[in-house]
Amino acid sequence: MALIRGFAQIDEEGRIPIPRSVYIHLGLKGEEAVQVDVVSIKRGTRRSRLMVHPAGYGSRISPLESVIACGLAHVDGEEAVIPEEELLSFAGFAPGDHLEMKMQGTASQPCLAVYHRVSPVRLSGRDTVKHRGKRVRSMKLNY
Repeated sequence: MALIRGFAQIDEEGRIPIPRSVYIHLGLKGEEAVQVDVVSIKRGTRRSRLMVHPAGYGSRISPLESVIACGLAHVDGEEAVIPEEELLSFAGFAPGDHLEMKMQGTASQPCLAVYHRVSPVRLSGRDTVKHRGKRVRSMKLNY
């Protein structure tokens, strides 16, 4: 279970904003480069994900996963990760996609896993949707 989670939306320029607590926990200071790996499950049908970590560390993945692409990304002054377009296309990300982030790894070597967000946001409201056979209340959020 991740102790730090975050949510974001990719903007038109391909930037992925990260929460301030994640930015601090990754040990980032100002504008610098980070390593981005595209991780996929071997012989699986799940979508690929991005693993973001400082350039000196390696991402921790399970033996059932493989790194299909890797590269560098820059962190701008507004605490957003700007990966290369090739990495986004390998992971299946496009501008406007909603993302979920989870911190992984140890305190000395943290990683940030970035996934597609597939579940609705559950809040009290009048609008309801069906999700996995259940009726849940949802609300649109602007990031």
